[in-house]
Amino acid sequence: MQEGASLQFPISMRGCWELRQMPDEEFPDGLSATLTVEARRVVVDARGVDRQVGSIEIAGRLTPSLIEGRISTPEDEGRHTIATALELNPEGSPSGTLLLREGDAGSYNFTRCTAAKAEQSRRFSLVIARSGRQKDPKPAPCGAHGSCDNFLYRSEFGEARVVAGADLPRSFDARLTLHTPYISRYMLALIVERLDDGSLIVRRQAGFNGRTGVACFNEPGE
Repeated sequence: MQEGASLQFPISMRGCWELRQMPDEEFPDGLSATLTVEARRVVVDARGVDRQVGSIEIAGRLTPSLIEGRISTPEDEGRHTIATALELNPEGSPSGTLLLREGDAGSYNFTRCTAAKAEQSRRFSLVIARSGRQKDPKPAPCGAHGSCDNFLYRSEFGEARVVAGADLPRSFDARLTLHTPYISRYMLALIVERLDDGSLIVRRQAGFNGRTGVACFNEPGE
């Protein structure tokens, strides 16, 4: 039995995996999830569920294609199990399958993300964050949907919680299109893109209702 933060996920498993399951009696809305495996952690983004970030707590068996034990994430009352096993190309499954077992809760077959999905998972983030100061205004492009008197501010954000997509720190700066700076601090839902130079830009923003957990992004008109 192996324990500790030094344990790593097998190289063959690392990368972006996705789950797509059509609606059935057990899951009337189907299943949709993305699993990102890194050296020392896994990140699970599933529809309707808070993002889970876990690591190997215990490994009873660890090979280049299999880990059995406990992959878990810390919670206020201890640790929550994300998976009891990950197995690459399990017997009876198509090649290129990553099987995630949740003990008695069942198992799920993930397949490699498409190139577009993998790129999206590295480039975009859906995040809830509190707005801070807006500074360094630059004229925003007018464009088909833009206003020529809008500005791209360098906006500060804090208390950030990534819901899906690429990681962001708890506090970050990103360019944000505004007519004038915010008059107060607001909790917002943001779609943030990481540009090729590493800078961040907010592509969509919406007020976030912490009581209902709802934010509505308005699609710009044509």
